[in-house]
Amino acid sequence: MIGVHSDAMKAVAGHHAFGAQRVRGWLVESVDGVPSIIALVYQDNGDVCAEVVWMDHTHAADLDLIVAYLNERAGGGEHLVGALRNIYCGARPIDAGTKLGFNGSTKH
Repeated sequence: MIGVHSDAMKAVAGHHAFGAQRVRGWLVESVDGVPSIIALVYQDNGDVCAEVVWMDHTHAADLDLIVAYLNERAGGGEHLVGALRNIYCGARPIDAGTKLGFNGSTKH
């Protein structure tokens, strides 16, 4: 399990290094039945981009713990993630399998 968490954190660190100055929130969604870490990233034009950062094909990682840590570390909480989700979805629930697709990212 430690190796799985380490792999997830490496993927997150790589994602964060790219565009580190942007406001982002993290959440867990299922993508094609696989629990996944999703980054919601605020863009300069006011849009929010949703990106699949890591997929737990082992189904063994505690992704909720990782995401809670990431949001806390970023100084964002439920309000920030909720606001980013609302911008991305227009207050509709995220359908990660459809909206995000398996390719890893999409822009709303």
